[in-house]
Amino acid sequence: MEGTEELLDDENGKSVPVSGVLDAAFELFATRGIEPVTMEDIAQKSKISPASIYRYFETKDALVVRTATHAWTTRMEDVLPNFVKSKYTNSTGISQLEVIFNLFVKLYEKHQDFLRFIYLFDAFAVKEKIKKDQMTNYESKILLVKEIISVAIQKGIEDGSINKKYAK
Repeated sequence: MEGTEELLDDENGKSVPVSGVLDAAFELFATRGIEPVTMEDIAQKSKISPASIYRYFETKDALVVRTATHAWTTRMEDVLPNFVKSKYTNSTGISQLEVIFNLFVKLYEKHQDFLRFIYLFDAFAVKEKIKKDQMTNYESKILLVKEIISVAIQKGIEDGSINKKYAK
């Protein structure tokens, strides 16, 4: 589990939660962009040595991908509880889509840094030709969102709240 993983800093002998390093990286990437930020910048913000970061994350690409996955995980933890409440599960498909879209509006209003980072990350992943196997965990977060939307659409088609012409 990401929140319980520790990174040992040999320079000062203290342990730092990996999530703290990922949060620091996220903040730097979201504000300054991905390419200008160095591993040394992240180490300084995390208050650990650069060698410790390189020991845990072999490359900057690996750290960037892990940061993106962590960012999605954090945002999903904020919104997933909305999809298990009986008010949501017992509502029509179109009502479920309304909840989903309202959550995206709230995401835009409260977490523009997340949306900016994801935009920058997607461009970075294409430019750097990040391998598909490195993106597996990240893509699983995206596919979960897709699945939640697909289920709501299918429910709406079945319950008649969404026009059948939108069926596959």
